[in-house]
Amino acid sequence: MKNGLSYLSWSWALDQLLQLDDGATWEYLEPKRFGESMMVFCKVTAFGKSRTAQLPVMDFRNQAIPNPNAYQVNTAMQRCLAKGISLHGIGLYIYAGEDLPITTEVVA
Repeated sequence: MKNGLSYLSWSWALDQLLQLDDGATWEYLEPKRFGESMMVFCKVTAFGKSRTAQLPVMDFRNQAIPNPNAYQVNTAMQRCLAKGISLHGIGLYIYAGEDLPITTEVVA
Protein backbone atom coordinates (compact mmCIF):
# COMPACT_ATOMS: atom_id res chain seq x y z
CA MET A 1 0.00 0.00 0.00
CA LYS A 2 1.16 3.49 -0.79
CA ASN A 3 -1.03 6.47 0.16
CA GLY A 4 -3.91 4.06 0.73
CA LEU A 5 -3.58 2.56 -2.77
CA SER A 6 -2.33 -0.86 -3.84
CA TYR A 7 1.10 -0.58 -5.40
CA LEU A 8 3.05 -2.84 -7.75
CA SER A 9 6.81 -2.35 -7.37
CA TRP A 10 8.55 -2.28 -10.75
CA SER A 11 11.53 -4.16 -9.31
CA TRP A 12 9.33 -6.96 -7.91
CA ALA A 13 7.33 -7.19 -11.14
CA LEU A 14 10.51 -7.32 -13.22
CA ASP A 15 12.04 -9.97 -10.97
CA GLN A 16 8.90 -12.12 -11.28
CA LEU A 17 8.79 -11.64 -15.05
CA LEU A 18 12.43 -12.61 -15.56
CA GLN A 19 12.02 -15.69 -13.38
CA LEU A 20 9.21 -16.83 -15.69
CA ASP A 21 10.72 -15.64 -19.00
CA ASP A 22 14.41 -14.76 -18.88
CA GLY A 23 14.22 -13.62 -22.51
CA ALA A 24 11.62 -10.94 -21.78
CA THR A 25 12.41 -7.46 -23.07
CA TRP A 26 10.97 -3.98 -22.67
CA GLU A 27 11.34 -0.63 -24.35
CA TYR A 28 10.06 2.82 -23.64
CA LEU A 29 8.27 4.46 -26.55
CA GLU A 30 8.19 8.18 -27.28
CA PRO A 31 6.22 10.10 -24.63
CA LYS A 32 3.28 12.23 -25.79
CA ARG A 33 2.23 15.63 -24.50
CA PHE A 34 -1.37 16.53 -23.76
CA GLY A 35 -1.31 20.26 -23.13
CA GLU A 36 1.01 20.66 -20.14
CA SER A 37 0.77 16.99 -19.10
CA MET A 38 2.62 13.99 -20.49
CA MET A 39 1.87 10.31 -21.14
CA VAL A 40 4.61 7.65 -21.19
CA PHE A 41 4.50 4.26 -22.90
CA CYS A 42 6.29 0.96 -22.29
CA LYS A 43 6.23 -2.06 -24.58
CA VAL A 44 6.92 -5.36 -22.79
CA THR A 45 7.59 -8.51 -24.80
CA ALA A 46 7.27 -11.79 -22.90
CA PHE A 47 5.94 -15.27 -23.48
CA GLY A 48 6.02 -14.60 -27.24
CA LYS A 49 3.69 -11.58 -27.05
CA SER A 50 4.20 -7.81 -26.99
CA ARG A 51 1.91 -5.59 -24.96
CA THR A 52 2.08 -1.82 -24.55
CA ALA A 53 1.03 0.07 -21.43
CA GLN A 54 0.49 3.82 -21.10
CA LEU A 55 0.55 5.98 -18.00
CA PRO A 56 0.30 9.71 -17.37
CA VAL A 57 3.08 11.36 -15.39
CA MET A 58 1.31 11.67 -12.03
CA ASP A 59 1.87 12.98 -8.51
CA PHE A 60 1.29 11.01 -5.30
CA ARG A 61 -2.47 11.72 -5.59
CA ASN A 62 -2.59 10.18 -9.08
CA GLN A 63 -3.16 13.58 -10.67
CA ALA A 64 -1.39 14.56 -13.90
CA ILE A 65 1.64 16.78 -13.28
CA PRO A 66 1.86 19.94 -15.40
CA ASN A 67 5.25 20.31 -17.12
CA PRO A 68 6.90 17.29 -15.42
CA ASN A 69 10.64 17.28 -14.80
CA ALA A 70 13.06 14.45 -15.69
CA TYR A 71 12.72 12.75 -12.29
CA GLN A 72 8.91 12.71 -12.54
CA VAL A 73 9.06 11.32 -16.09
CA ASN A 74 11.54 8.63 -15.00
CA THR A 75 9.26 7.63 -12.12
CA ALA A 76 6.31 7.35 -14.51
CA MET A 77 8.38 5.25 -16.91
CA GLN A 78 9.21 2.74 -14.15
CA ARG A 79 5.56 2.63 -13.07
CA CYS A 80 4.60 2.10 -16.70
CA LEU A 81 7.05 -0.82 -16.90
CA ALA A 82 5.28 -2.42 -13.94
CA LYS A 83 1.93 -1.85 -15.63
CA GLY A 84 3.26 -3.33 -18.89
CA ILE A 85 4.43 -6.42 -17.01
CA SER A 86 1.00 -6.72 -15.42
CA LEU A 87 -0.52 -6.90 -18.90
CA HIS A 88 1.16 -10.31 -19.07
CA GLY A 89 -0.69 -11.37 -15.90
CA ILE A 90 1.99 -10.68 -13.28
CA GLY A 91 0.54 -8.47 -10.55
CA LEU A 92 -2.57 -7.79 -12.62
CA TYR A 93 -4.73 -8.03 -9.49
CA ILE A 94 -3.39 -4.60 -8.44
CA TYR A 95 -5.29 -2.95 -11.30
CA ALA A 96 -8.49 -5.00 -10.94
CA GLY A 97 -11.41 -2.68 -10.39
CA GLU A 98 -9.70 0.58 -11.35
CA ASP A 99 -11.75 0.86 -14.53
CA LEU A 100 -14.93 -0.97 -13.57
CA PRO A 101 -18.13 1.04 -13.93
CA ILE A 102 -19.63 2.41 -10.73
CA THR A 103 -23.06 0.95 -10.14
CA THR A 104 -25.60 1.02 -7.35
CA GLU A 105 -27.30 -2.12 -8.68
CA VAL A 106 -27.00 -5.14 -6.38
CA VAL A 107 -26.25 -8.37 -8.19
CA ALA A 108 -27.46 -11.52 -6.44
